[in-house]
Amino acid sequence: LSRDSATVLTKSHGLGNDYLVADPAELPFEVTPARVRLVCDRHLGVGSDGLLVLDGALRLRIFNPDGSEAEKSGNGLRIFARWLFDTGRAPSEHFTIHTRGGDAAVAIENTSGRARQVSVDMGQPRFRDDLTVLELDGARYPVVAVSIGNPHCVILRGQLDVAELRRLGPRVEHHAAFPN
Repeated sequence: LSRDSATVLTKSHGLGNDYLVADPAELPFEVTPARVRLVCDRHLGVGSDGLLVLDGALRLRIFNPDGSEAEKSGNGLRIFARWLFDTGRAPSEHFTIHTRGGDAAVAIENTSGRARQVSVDMGQPRFRDDLTVLELDGARYPVVAVSIGNPHCVILRGQLDVAELRRLGPRVEHHAAFPN
């Protein structure tokens, strides 16, 4: 990663997620999993929760910080839509962004030609009826598995336990029930 790379990357955040946004035609490097890991690294690179890459007209590729590709991200879509609008790449204040997880309609509220607020229609949630209990570390947890273009697993608890969250989160993320 060179000093010139930072001039073609835009860093933005939405509700706590920070993403880098880029047009690969302007990058001095090829977008590969290894490069994504480096640029997203908070110590060796710019640091971010992922890289949002323009992939043709109004098409988005979302890379996780580990270099894998994600299907859809609400915060990522809002960041990307704002970047498209603010850089003159959006056709209007209302347009559709195409992702691996499906299309998302976007509405921009602008002030003086700059996006002030961005709304994204993530589509209808799809619930998995086949998955209501998840076994983790020998314990069974009732879950709600839902996708809005990207998989989510909700474990209902009476009270938030941060230690439990940190212990279970990676196990849920890498569970065989969620291959993506």
